[in-house]
Amino acid sequence: MKGPDFFNVKQFPIIAFKAKEVKKTGKDTYEATGDLTLHGVTKELKIQAEHVGTGKGMEGEERAGFEASFKLKRSDFGMKFMIGPVGDEIQVIASLECTAGGS
Repeated sequence: MKGPDFFNVKQFPIIAFKAKEVKKTGKDTYEATGDLTLHGVTKELKIQAEHVGTGKGMEGEERAGFEASFKLKRSDFGMKFMIGPVGDEIQVIASLECTAGGS
């Protein structure tokens, strides 16, 4: 799946999501709308995320963890090789740990 016929990780080593808007949708849940760049193609996407924990980092800073899971079509991002036998829809699971930023 890493090869040039699929995700081509040599040419496209990074999958990036840049949030434009984040809304709280529940006690620990959020919806982020933003641009997902995968395989050199950027598309707007809504992602549901869950706050999974908070704790102190090694330097005493507050850290928060989030998890998101979403489905997308490979063909929407230019990956059309073996759509029938392998399938078009994939599930992406992302975990994020962050700290509050300062200026």
